[in-house]
Amino acid sequence: MTFATLRALQAIIGDAIDEIYAAYASESRHHLGSPSPPPSLSSSSSSTPPPSPPKRHRSPTPPLLSLSHSNHTFSSASHYSSSNAPIPPLDRDALLDFPDLDLPGDPSSPAEQLTSRPDVANAISRIVAAGSQLAVIVRSPFLTICDATMIYHLPSCLRFFEASHIPELLSAAGPSGLSVIEISASVGVDSVKISHVLRLLATHHIIREREPDIFALNRVSALLDSGRSFTECRSAPVKKYDSEYGGVAALAALNTDELFKASAYFTDALLPSPDMNSKRTNLTVIAPTAFNLSQRTTLPYWTWLETPENGSRLARFARAMAGTEGWMGASDAELSFPFPELAEDALIVDVGGGIGSTTLRLAERFPKLRFIIQDREPVCKLGEDAWDIHSPALITSGRVRFQVHDFFKPQPMHDGDIRPAVFLLRVVCHDWPDVLARRILLQLRRAADEGTTHKKPTYLVIGDHLLPYACTSAKVSELRIQEGMEGLRGACWPLLANLGVASANAYWMDMTMQVTLGGQERTLPELRSLAESAGWRLIRVARAEGSLFAHVVAEPGPLPSGSALGTPFPSVATLAVEDGEEEIPPAIRERGATPVMDMLGAARTLLRARAGGKKGSTGDNAWVRWMQRKVYADENDARRASTGVAAEKNVPTPSQGVQGRGLLKKVSQYFGEGG
Repeated sequence: MTFATLRALQAIIGDAIDEIYAAYASESRHHLGSPSPPPSLSSSSSSTPPPSPPKRHRSPTPPLLSLSHSNHTFSSASHYSSSNAPIPPLDRDALLDFPDLDLPGDPSSPAEQLTSRPDVANAISRIVAAGSQLAVIVRSPFLTICDATMIYHLPSCLRFFEASHIPELLSAAGPSGLSVIEISASVGVDSVKISHVLRLLATHHIIREREPDIFALNRVSALLDSGRSFTECRSAPVKKYDSEYGGVAALAALNTDELFKASAYFTDALLPSPDMNSKRTNLTVIAPTAFNLSQRTTLPYWTWLETPENGSRLARFARAMAGTEGWMGASDAELSFPFPELAEDALIVDVGGGIGSTTLRLAERFPKLRFIIQDREPVCKLGEDAWDIHSPALITSGRVRFQVHDFFKPQPMHDGDIRPAVFLLRVVCHDWPDVLARRILLQLRRAADEGTTHKKPTYLVIGDHLLPYACTSAKVSELRIQEGMEGLRGACWPLLANLGVASANAYWMDMTMQVTLGGQERTLPELRSLAESAGWRLIRVARAEGSLFAHVVAEPGPLPSGSALGTPFPSVATLAVEDGEEEIPPAIRERGATPVMDMLGAARTLLRARAGGKKGSTGDNAWVRWMQRKVYADENDARRASTGVAAEKNVPTPSQGVQGRGLLKKVSQYFGEGG
C-alpha cells in the first residue's frame, strides 16, 4: 500500500500545481484585457503604479456546528483530479508567473497578492502537506530523527543573521549579493564562521548562495529586512523594529531569543530531575515554566518583560505582535461577524490589546465604531506613543483610547455604564492555562449585556489558532461525527486532517505558549469547554483559507454555578488574600498538604504552613529555598552589584522569613496578578 500512498501524494501535488497555474493564467488574461497591463514581476520602475489587488472571494462565516460539514470536509484524492477544462497556454512573456524563490518578493505585486487568494492558498497548503509527507515516507527514519533533533541550530543561526543586521546589508547590495569577506568587514565576525551560518540557512532555502561564499536575499529572507540602513540598525538596533517593515524581523528576533531558550527547558519543567525535588532545592510549592528555568527568574514572563533591563525586549515584543499578521489572511481586516453589523458608535473593548495593531485595522475599516484598548501600563504607554506618531487623529477625536486594566479584575465602567458591544480577545486566551483563561472570560461575562429581543447581546470574539486533530482516515463519515476532527478543506487521503506540516505554525505556537506562559492553543472541543465554563456560548467560527488562525464568536450563555473569582486556584480559594482571609483556616492547616494547579496545568502540593507561621517553618523554608536556589541568587546579586539595579521584587534575603500566610500570598500574587 505504500506505493499507492506515494502515488496519491504525487497526484495531490500535481493537481494542486495545475490549480495554481490555472489561477495565474486566468489572472494574466484579466490583466491582458485591461488598458494598462501590470509591470512584469522583475520591473523596478516606480513610475508605473501596481494594479489594484485582485478581489478576494470570501465564503460566509459558517455556523459553529456546521464547521465539520461544509467547507471543511475530508475529501478523497480523486476530488482534486484535473477535471476542469484546460486553459490554453499563454505566451511565456504574458503569463503572470508564481513568485520566484531566488528573488525578494514585492508584497504589492499581483503575483504575491494572488498567493493569498483562498483557492490558491488552499492549493499551496496541499502541496506543502503532501510534499513533506512524501519526503518522510521515502527518507531514512534515522536521517529524519537527526534532522528533528538538530533543528535547534536553525533558529540559532537565524538569530545571528537578524541580530547582525545582515538582511539590511544584503538588501543594499541587491541581487548580486555580497561575499562573506565583505559581510565580515561590516559585521565584525570571522568570515568563515559567517559562511557556515549562511550556508545552513541556504540549505533550508532561507537565503541564496549565488556563488561560492557569495550570498543574496531571496523571497524568504527578504522579509527580515527592516527597510532601514545597516548603519541605522547598528546605531539603534531596537528602533529598526519601528519601521514599516520591522514587524517580521521583531517576530524572528523574539522567537529566536528568549522563546527559543525557554524551549530547551521544557522537559526539565515537566519532568524535574530528582535532585530538583530534593530537600535542598524544594520545588513542590509551585512549578516554574520552562521560561522561568531558562532565565533563572521567578517572575512571570510579562513581569519579566517590564523590568528596566528588559525594556528593549518589551518594545520588540510589541512590534512582533504586528508582525504576526501573516497568520491571519485577508479576512482578518474585519475579523468577520459581528463587526459589520454593529450600530453606529458601538463600543469595542480590545482586552489585552497590546499597542493596538488589531484596533487600528478595525478603526480604519469601520469608521463609525469606538474603541478602548486595555493592557498593562507600560504597554499602554508604548501604544500611546506609537499612535501619536502614526494615527494621532483617532486618539484626539476620542474614537480610540487606551485604558490601563488588569483583565483578571472586574471590567471598569465604560461611558456611563454602557456595556460594550464586543469584547475582543486576540491572542490572549492562548497565553494562559484553562484555570486562568476561565478567570479572564468570567470577568468579561459578568460585564456583558445578555441582550433582549430588540437588543443585541455583548459578543465575545476570541482570536487564536484553532487546532484540528492530526488524524488520517479515508472515511468521511468517521470524521464528521467527531468534533475537533473537522479537518481543513482539501485534506484528502492520505493527508493528515490538519494538513500536516502545512499547518505546523499553529502547533509551534502551541508549544511556545506552553514553555513561556503555561498556556496553549486549543482544539475546538477544548475552546468550547473553556468558554462554556465561563458562561459563553460559541456561535460562529471563521478562519482564512490556508490558516489555522480562527476568530471564534460567542454570546452570553448561562453563568455556571460556583464561578467565584477570588483566586485562580479553586483548591485554595479560601486561602486567597484578596478574598479577605486574615489567616490560614484551621481546616486547611490540619489537612497538611493542599493540592494546587500550577501554570502548566499539573497538580502540585502546597506544603503545610505551621500554626503561627513562625520563621523557619516548613512552608517558609520551602518557598525561600525555591526562590533562592544558589544559581539564581548568585546571578541576582551579581547583576545588582554590577548595575546598581535593585534585586527583583519579592525575592526574600536570607535574613528575611516568610510567614506561613505570606507564602500563600506569594503564590496568589505569582499567578493571579501576572495579567
